[in-house]
Amino acid sequence: MPIVLGTVHGDQQMLLQPVEIELVRAAELRIQWSGGEASVIPLVELRRACPCAACRAERELAAVPTTGLPTIAAPAQQRLQAQASRAELVGSYALRIVWQDGHDTGIYDYPLLYALGCAHVKSGPRPRPSAE
Repeated sequence: MPIVLGTVHGDQQMLLQPVEIELVRAAELRIQWSGGEASVIPLVELRRACPCAACRAERELAAVPTTGLPTIAAPAQQRLQAQASRAELVGSYALRIVWQDGHDTGIYDYPLLYALGCAHVKSGPRPRPSAE
């Protein structure tokens, strides 16, 4: 489903589609949109927003207060989870990411990708840890 960006000249709507998608496997997803905008989404943010049923359930469980401590994956596992093997187009409406750890059930539709790109721009890039 194309992204509708308001109206242009009365009732005509401007539909937004990616015109170029570049996956930098260990860092980010870059998208050039038909409206001229560009999105750069860090893979960590993309994986965190995985829309598949299993990841949604995990996020919902994590949002419920519990008496136990949250489980945090080991650093090596975190790195694998935020590295992509490849990306595949799903019809003319979405992108499927195949992650290095084998996870591949999340289908990121274009409105979600556009929103993630906008959210990243608004919040700004997160500072990278120093190599001290």
